[in-house]
Amino acid sequence: MNKEITGILKCPVSGNDLVAVTKNVLKDINRRIDNNALRHITGDTVKNRIDNALTTVDNKFLYLILDGIILLRKDLSIVLDNAYFLSHGELQLREEKKHVQDFYNETGWHKSEEGDFEDAQLFEDLRPVAEEYINNCHKRVSRHLKPKGDFILDAGSGPIQFDAYLEYSKDYKYRICVDLTLQALSQAKQKLGDKGIYLIADITNLPLKSNVVDGAVSLNVIYHIPKDEQRKAIEEITRALKPEHKAVIVYSWGDKFSLFMNFALFYIKIFQGFQKVYRIMKSKIVRNQGHAGLYFHAWPPSYFNQSNWDATIDILVWRSISVPFTKIYAHPFLGGKKFLKMIYNWEERNPRAAGKLGQYPMLVVSKK
Repeated sequence: MNKEITGILKCPVSGNDLVAVTKNVLKDINRRIDNNALRHITGDTVKNRIDNALTTVDNKFLYLILDGIILLRKDLSIVLDNAYFLSHGELQLREEKKHVQDFYNETGWHKSEEGDFEDAQLFEDLRPVAEEYINNCHKRVSRHLKPKGDFILDAGSGPIQFDAYLEYSKDYKYRICVDLTLQALSQAKQKLGDKGIYLIADITNLPLKSNVVDGAVSLNVIYHIPKDEQRKAIEEITRALKPEHKAVIVYSWGDKFSLFMNFALFYIKIFQGFQKVYRIMKSKIVRNQGHAGLYFHAWPPSYFNQSNWDATIDILVWRSISVPFTKIYAHPFLGGKKFLKMIYNWEERNPRAAGKLGQYPMLVVSKK
């Protein structure tokens, strides 16, 4: 682990700097593990010997490195100074976050027989008729990022499931992939190799120092964070940004706040029969905003228009239409590609209206 990388990291508990563990410290740590004398911050005994890790400069906390992936989540901390337990007690991951973690470990980041991630099959339109439209929407993110730099943060990276996502970090030295799951980061590592920095971490408590990244993205992630912590996640991403740099957050207004989708799909319900369309939308077509065990909460546009943010937030369009919409309206035999191109062109002419009225906005966060 080189100093260029450790130099931007910090302990998620104390905020102190992190350094690579030395051989002498590692020897002492493994002796304590053999004697069942070392514990995680949650109180669980550390069972397995350690080959590689980071430690805080004051030698109070230890963070494992597993196959190049650093476990930098607060609840995964290993306590080297037992006095910490006397004043702080146990710290656990929130239940909502555990549900998201479990969903992606058990389902979302597994691949189907077709080679697609289960997440994409559940929540995306993978038909050829929608491919050009969706790829063009992916490209919108790059417009608001610095074209190159040292570090770009991917908050909630998953396995970087679409090739278009790789373009965002093409001319950056490192892509910092932050995710809750080891499975996601292992697959991201296969795509990025040494270009990636892989952190098991909570984006509401980023283990990054302030003002260290040249750009940031968070794609379809923030609305899976508990509603009372979504603001904290955005503030953490902003904190990590260098001044006068930008982050792009792809969000969703859900069923409740997307006026465009509410009108379009309600119209279908009326003219094709409520029962039939309801069955198509809710059963044959997976809902765009949730899954059993997968937390979802959407704030309305007014939430991001408040004046008390530490950054400027501009609401633009990423994609104005939902997956149920494309699967109902866009078909090859009905000129689906041309229809979606018309929608894309309308979005290009009206990015703010499409962002506020459509399904998926881009929150372009500009640090002051």
